[in-house]
Amino acid sequence: MQTFKLLGLPGLAFEQVANKLDAFKIIVLTTVSKKFKRKIQGVKLKVSTLKWNYPCSININSSQGSIGIEISGSAGGEIKRINGTPVRIDTFPINSHQTQLFVNPACPSSTRLTVMEDVTIHLLSIFQVRHFNFVLWDKTLNPDISSIFIWKYCQDFLNFYLCDTLRPQISPEEMTFLSRNVKAETLHIGKLTTNFQHKETFNCKQLELINPCWATPECLNSDQYTDMIIRTQSSTYNHFFNGVLKNWMQGRHQKLESFFATTSLWIGRTTLDGIEQIPTSFSKEELQLRSRYWHPEIGCVDIRRPTDGRLATVQMSYESILLLGWHEKHFEHVSEETKTKLRRLKLI
Repeated sequence: MQTFKLLGLPGLAFEQVANKLDAFKIIVLTTVSKKFKRKIQGVKLKVSTLKWNYPCSININSSQGSIGIEISGSAGGEIKRINGTPVRIDTFPINSHQTQLFVNPACPSSTRLTVMEDVTIHLLSIFQVRHFNFVLWDKTLNPDISSIFIWKYCQDFLNFYLCDTLRPQISPEEMTFLSRNVKAETLHIGKLTTNFQHKETFNCKQLELINPCWATPECLNSDQYTDMIIRTQSSTYNHFFNGVLKNWMQGRHQKLESFFATTSLWIGRTTLDGIEQIPTSFSKEELQLRSRYWHPEIGCVDIRRPTDGRLATVQMSYESILLLGWHEKHFEHVSEETKTKLRRLKLI
């Protein structure tokens, strides 16, 4: 087999070879060769996602596989430099498609968070990232969410998660910061320790809330939301659905496709009082296609709002409630028999 000097290749040939290297090899090589790093920076290879698991690790996913970069305080590994900072790097192959890279502070002035930011800067200098994800596991190292370093590099996410592992204390200022500065396809907020009520909406399409004692119906009143999921342990949260239903009937929530709430103590069917409803015309299979979290049961009803005639299917049980808004794209997966029923009832 004929060999060649990689760094001596012209630009296009180098790019073709570099595209066949996995992310792990590229990361390691850019820590040991400044010349290789400069050439890679001129190529900016594409990766599908970069995910911060704050404050523990960073994950990179590409077509060649995935790599997890653990940030810890151990002293093992060979000393290299990332973003000019000396760090200890060790590797552990998990399988043919996944490798674990351990990056640890190598000098007293470095901390886990400063190393995590240095790794972030390094990765963004050599990769073109399509989507960013963020998971906040523990905020004790950085008590104020607004001061986390990631905002310097990204405020637009595919998925943004505030997890409930430690039920972190969140201030009203931090929640306001999230409302005004974070954009995400999916925003998930787990159990939090709070002592305030939040009224501002969020800049996301899918909103998932777990026991949101801090939330008010106002923060659900956004025309951006396509899907809302609320999981609670109290019967008092049926006012969330009441608020969403009232606004939907008045012509708001133009993009809403589904609202799902589950609780241990739901209060009956009173929320549909005064709204004309008929047994659903959709089959069990057609309804199942619309929901990941719910299985159709007897008792589904169809309702239509007076403002523009949009149709919705609602099911309420003792423990959950679901509203499915029907948009034109959804009727592509509905049978002609169902469409005939809906036309006969003048629902479409």
